[in-house]
Amino acid sequence: MPTDTAQSPKDIIISLLILLITVLLGIFVYSRTSSFQNHENDNTGQTIQTENSVGSIPQYLLADSKTALIALSLAATSWSPDAKFISCSGQGTQFQSDSVTYFIGFEKGAFYKWSCFIYSASKHQDTIIIWQSGKVTTNTAHITYTGAKSEHDPNKRNFYDPAKFISSQIAYQAAVAAGFNDKKNYQSLSFGMSGAQGLYGKTSVWELHEYSLNELDSSVTENPQGKWLKIYYIDGTSGMILQTISK
Repeated sequence: MPTDTAQSPKDIIISLLILLITVLLGIFVYSRTSSFQNHENDNTGQTIQTENSVGSIPQYLLADSKTALIALSLAATSWSPDAKFISCSGQGTQFQSDSVTYFIGFEKGAFYKWSCFIYSASKHQDTIIIWQSGKVTTNTAHITYTGAKSEHDPNKRNFYDPAKFISSQIAYQAAVAAGFNDKKNYQSLSFGMSGAQGLYGKTSVWELHEYSLNELDSSVTENPQGKWLKIYYIDGTSGMILQTISK
């Protein structure tokens, strides 16, 4: 007699359930593998979206130079009414998770931290003031000048007025127009540093440094940073690019 091989409705339902479970398990395994590979192949993690990284990266309050330097100017005059600005810089920070370095705390010319080096002739002191994620701090005097012959004259240095500088966001936009890659790289921004002073003296100049998000600087070990790619010198009053230097 021939054997009846037709499946009952119950058998068909069980087979479909087994097939569905197999497909879902395959999708799950693939997604986990893909996530792991993405996590391993990007040495910055700036754009990685994995179960391990989402929600774990610290969030900071950012500010452009106009916002931060208003607060820092008040802190400077509170420290000493005759305080003068020597230099200021805006920068992001690093965050490490699962051996991946994330560069965070910056966005289009706004930063989580602004620090300024200032001087008071009446106090005969230099100190550092910091705006960090909305909080302002004034450090203990960095240097106290005694008038010894071996000292350089602190009053003969270049000083800058933060109020005369265009916003850091405008400087950032000028750098983007000049070739800064805001998709693959990140930046720090400063004025009064030795590089700009050597080239432009007392002139108000923003100095934007471009770093890679995807390639670490092998020479830096303690605080990882991206490979240094280029410097943009930007007129601090007009926003005009003065020159760019590739590293």
